[in-house]
Amino acid sequence: MKKTLMIATVAAFALTSASAMAATSAALITSISGAAGAPTAYTEIQPGTTIKLGATGEIKFVHYQKCSEVQVSGGNLTVNMGNYKLTGGKLVSETAQPCPQQVRMQQATAVAGGLMMRGVSKTIEISDRPSLVIVGSHAAEVVKVGVFENDKLVTELPVTNNQIVWSDSANGLKPGANYRLSMMNQTKQIMEMGVRVVDTNKVGVVIVRVE
Repeated sequence: MKKTLMIATVAAFALTSASAMAATSAALITSISGAAGAPTAYTEIQPGTTIKLGATGEIKFVHYQKCSEVQVSGGNLTVNMGNYKLTGGKLVSETAQPCPQQVRMQQATAVAGGLMMRGVSKTIEISDRPSLVIVGSHAAEVVKVGVFENDKLVTELPVTNNQIVWSDSANGLKPGANYRLSMMNQTKQIMEMGVRVVDTNKVGVVIVRVE
């Protein structure tokens, strides 16, 4: 798998573990096809949800607590916090991977013209070509992400279908370097968080929950 004026309140944020986040969400869909009425890609699956894939539907998802990417075809898929169950379908693959890092933005600060999200204080580890997914009730307001090094803009990435993917044609980030990600909504207000580039094999997708 390869994202100011009239401040009314102060936002509070926390970096949460995969197991803690799984108490409200069990998995993230990364691709889905051929299943009428099913959730879309890059949306989360709540515990106890059953997705009817029919005879030809296929789904790929990242299970938070199992830290694995699963692909199944057909049947009925029920996803729970600690596991999943497939009835009448085929397990195509299940691959262990680094657990997703999950950043929870719990409150928004009211500002003139929109919302402003303030960043987490802890540095998040990312790969040199990071993949981020924006979820939560305010996810649609994040439309692009600026990558800064020492206050210099390195690149700007659009958010498409809740996902930020590093272009294959762009240079990767420098291993061991620290960067700042500024996530912007339509009114150009920002949420910021510090990131550090580490070995690609040691980190999974970063899930940013904006609430």
